[in-house]
Amino acid sequence: MGVDVVPPSADLTGYALVVAPNLYLLGEEDAERLTAYVRGGGALVVSFFSGIVDEHDRVHLGGYPGPLREVLGVRTEEFWPAAEGETFPVRGSGVLDGPAGTADLWREDLRLAGAEAELVFDAPGWEGRPALTRHAFGEGVARYLPTRVDEATMRAVLGRALAEAGVRPVVAGLPAGVQASLRTGAGRAFLILLNHTDGKQDVTLDGDWTAALEPADGPVRTVTLPPWGVTVLRATTPAAHT
Repeated sequence: MGVDVVPPSADLTGYALVVAPNLYLLGEEDAERLTAYVRGGGALVVSFFSGIVDEHDRVHLGGYPGPLREVLGVRTEEFWPAAEGETFPVRGSGVLDGPAGTADLWREDLRLAGAEAELVFDAPGWEGRPALTRHAFGEGVARYLPTRVDEATMRAVLGRALAEAGVRPVVAGLPAGVQASLRTGAGRAFLILLNHTDGKQDVTLDGDWTAALEPADGPVRTVTLPPWGVTVLRATTPAAHT
């Protein structure tokens, strides 16, 4: 999967999944663009403390998360910043399976307004309150994460959203710390592999690739990346990768 970083004002047509982290400042026009994106079949993931003020830093009236209430199907009743070092458990609600995790930094007391809970808090006094929601809206789906979950739980959340959106990885089974980027155009396809770790990493490839920056002896099936290393491969059958 390829990843772009774009502003809320960008044209979202063609994106399978949009992630909007901590979108505190959000104007009505940009909110409607996100709403229309989901209504038309897009997948949206929004994190906590979003939709609070407009583009002029004026507070949205009518409740939070402001102009995203309709598409997210929730209403925030209260903000609960965590104390320093405080953590709180979260678990699956029965809709989202997987191991229990933890959260910290922030909580929001949500009221469901069309959405369903996928994760819930499991701390005293918070048992069963939504920690992740999913709202089927129009032809698409919008999720809201009213807290900061641990890395493993976040991977599970985004993995589920990606799978639902039909997003596939550029290279399956990449080692941790290795990035794959696919670039296509003019009938050609190039695969860029970057090792962001201080150790060697082996990457097994599917498809027909040859070395792009050095003489090619034939198809490349496995690449060994040195620490902090990078390699570029060229598809021998570009149409299969576009």
